[in-house]
Amino acid sequence: MFHVKHSAPDSVSATAFRPAAALNPASRCASSRAAASTSTPAIAVERVSVKRGRLTLRVRVAAHAPRRTTPELARRILQARPMLAYHTCVHGDDPAANPDNPTFGAVIENTSLPHVLEHLIIDEQVRNAETPRPNSAPVTPSDPAALAPSPAPFTDATFVGTTEWLDEAAGLARVEVNFTDDLVALRALRSALAFLNGILDGKAV
Repeated sequence: MFHVKHSAPDSVSATAFRPAAALNPASRCASSRAAASTSTPAIAVERVSVKRGRLTLRVRVAAHAPRRTTPELARRILQARPMLAYHTCVHGDDPAANPDNPTFGAVIENTSLPHVLEHLIIDEQVRNAETPRPNSAPVTPSDPAALAPSPAPFTDATFVGTTEWLDEAAGLARVEVNFTDDLVALRALRSALAFLNGILDGKAV
């Protein structure tokens, strides 16, 4: 089964990356800030640092965007990414945190947008790492139970992450997530940003 945790990884030395080049899966190395776009996305990554085994992101929530989720926003996110609800998430400073139910599903209706981005990046990596379960019997229409969706993909990878506001009023946060492959993680970041901005813009995803 896959493992998703929400904890602080060990500190390592950093290499700075700028988002425009860092999010290009064809390049492992790049620097500089992303060029200004004609429209401001609700949530953007201003800086990406690729460290040993993890990404550190400087995340900006636009002035026109909400800082936190709502039940309706959470419903739309989970409709498209239902596995997010099952992520283990120990987030003690979140007002929605439930110590008796340490899952992201317990806080997703009232948590920060950067926190959602963290879990989306993790979820994209888990989806990429999904492999068939070993020694599984062939699925046949005569076995309805086998046709039911599994609650989790199978991978031995463990993904962890942290999120903290640097300046909530300014919409500035730091997000860290680990990875097993840096290019996969950068693609996951790009996909997560596109998905979340699409949701916030009211687009179908």
